[in-house]
Amino acid sequence: MFKHIIEYTSLAASLVVIIHYYFYTNKQFKTVFLFFSGALVLGTISEIAAILTTSSYHYPGFRWYIGPLPLFITLGWCSSFYMAYHISRQLTFHWQGHKHFFWIVAAGGGFVGLFMDLFFDPVAISMNWWEWKNGGPYFGVPTANFSGWFVFAAGFCATYDRALSKDWSYGKKVLGFYGMLVGVFIITALSSFPFLMLDS
Repeated sequence: MFKHIIEYTSLAASLVVIIHYYFYTNKQFKTVFLFFSGALVLGTISEIAAILTTSSYHYPGFRWYIGPLPLFITLGWCSSFYMAYHISRQLTFHWQGHKHFFWIVAAGGGFVGLFMDLFFDPVAISMNWWEWKNGGPYFGVPTANFSGWFVFAAGFCATYDRALSKDWSYGKKVLGFYGMLVGVFIITALSSFPFLMLDS
């Protein structure tokens, strides 16, 4: 019963952050679509790939799934990426004129995402929202999860900010952003591999 409430809550939270960004960008629908479509695609593909290739965790007992992945996790990436990006932008706006500002946003987004998961993941495990096969040193959470969170959030923030700052047509922004997200996916997987070996 409680898990079904979480599924609805995740949907509501996603709608809230989408609406917030819509008004924050002065109703620039294309900008909002670029961000959240990228978050949905990257989050969904990465999660499914991780579940199928590592078998290190699973999500039991939910109602709506996309393959092995609950829909609320897919929607959760929208909220998570948005909080990481938006909070990072607010904390680093003093350096906005810096030519490598997207790296500053990336570092901020990575740390925000990491700190969020340091609190969230142990709670989720205690509520049985997901189960780790081998666990780990931090409240049963593997080290690879946190390294992955940092790289994942930082990479998403960097690529989105980079694509947004370019003087490209919208179509080129979409292609460039999605192309860079492929790189984020690969880098996250490669950087997590040593930690997966350490946790096993």
